Amino acid sequence: GKIVVSNHYRWQIPDTIFIPFTPPILLLPPLSFLTFTVLDPGGGQILSQTSFESPSYINTNVIGEFVPEVKSITGLPNGRVSVLVDMYYPTDTALFYYHKVFAKRAVNFILDDDGYLHDFISYAPQNADCSLQSVWQISNGGQILLVKDSKGQLILFGIDAAGEVMWTKAYKNPLPTDHS
Repeated sequence: GKIVVSNHYRWQIPDTIFIPFTPPILLLPPLSFLTFTVLDPGGGQILSQTSFESPSYINTNVIGEFVPEVKSITGLPNGRVSVLVDMYYPTDTALFYYHKVFAKRAVNFILDDDGYLHDFISYAPQNADCSLQSVWQISNGGQILLVKDSKGQLILFGIDAAGEVMWTKAYKNPLPTDHS
């Protein structure tokens, strides 16, 4: 019964994190933000708004600029919402503001009925980057994700309403181009 609006934006100015008893931490631009706004369908009032900041890609393995791209927003049977995003995901073990190694992943933000993060799941083939190409909804909140790995191989992930992988199937891409 609620409306979820997703928005992503970039800042071209630095951001600062303040943590008690530590010096301020400067995050260098460009910075990417993904925001989810939950609206009351009756009157349009904002019920909640949550933003997730991607770490800065400055001085990392990410080449160029990249803005996370929302590919699908799906209501789940338990009242939660699945937001599937194509984005860079940190793969090192550093703290949020120190990440240096990222990999492209399909990421599932599962939001509760108030729009707050309930679960955060990333999907990728073993030891490979991937790009989320498309998403199809199936029964009982399940979804099928089509991803393309860094070598152009196409892979399907079948996930349930909780975001758990139920099955995978890989296909050789008959048109191994960047846009196939």
